[in-house]
Amino acid sequence: LETLANQIATALERVSLIESQQAARLEAERERLRSALLSSVSHDLRTPLASITGAASVLEQSGNALDEPARASLLATIVSESTRLNDLIANLVFATRLEAGGITLTRQWTTVEEVIGVGLTRHRDQLTTRPFRTTIPTDLPLLYVDNAMLPQVIHNLVENALRYTPANTPLSISAWSNDTSIVIKVADEGPGLDDGESSRIFQRFYRGR
Repeated sequence: LETLANQIATALERVSLIESQQAARLEAERERLRSALLSSVSHDLRTPLASITGAASVLEQSGNALDEPARASLLATIVSESTRLNDLIANLVFATRLEAGGITLTRQWTTVEEVIGVGLTRHRDQLTTRPFRTTIPTDLPLLYVDNAMLPQVIHNLVENALRYTPANTPLSISAWSNDTSIVIKVADEGPGLDDGESSRIFQRFYRGR
């Protein structure tokens, strides 16, 4: 009995130690995510805020000294950066809901053209400065998807390509079907990923070099 009691006590100590280690790992992971989130948010929010503040300050200080084209350019900067800031906040809220398991898909039938078109809506002006091509067959079947979230994927990929590829380099979107899937591809001619980054690129808050 004493031997059995000692073995049980040892086993319980191991279980307690494992639970403590697991709790410490979870807390460390939460802290890492908090730090990564704060770093990502502060970095991404600072740029549009600086642009908005700078443009607004010039308008305020210059008064009527600016000509109309200059004023229009500054106002366009404020509008576009405000839209970008709104998108960043919306993505942050969405990511938080996703982490908390609070996302419910609202599926409906739609076309590939509709998904891509909605995803490109906010990039129309930027895409006019790039060689841009879409290749979408007319005989693709309908999709039964969330018609808000899937266009957001297209929006995010195109935004990423516009931001991190050289000016005037081409972008393209193509779609095709195989036996089991419909594939949508966003392609650019940017520098690509460093060696070893492809396995990390979909980690939360990871930013490539």
